Amino acid sequence: MSSISAKRNLLQVLKFGSFGIGVSQLQENLSRLGFHLRIDGDFGFATERSLMAFQRENCLLADGAFEPKTLEMMRRKLPYQD
Repeated sequence: MSSISAKRNLLQVLKFGSFGIGVSQLQENLSRLGFHLRIDGDFGFATERSLMAFQRENCLLADGAFEPKTLEMMRRKLPYQD
């Protein structure tokens, strides 16, 4: 996740019903972490379930909202990428 994306996501909580490039980036990152879902930019049931599973696996509040604590944990778990 680029630093620009990270900064934008810190300001905007993504949740069920959200859509756009931020959601696509979240879906790509979840996919890189082993969650199987379609990357379509639409934060639907599959994205919510995958995100909640990630949150549970990492002892975070599993509320399905992509917020700063979840972003930070995801950044720690993802392999470094330029």
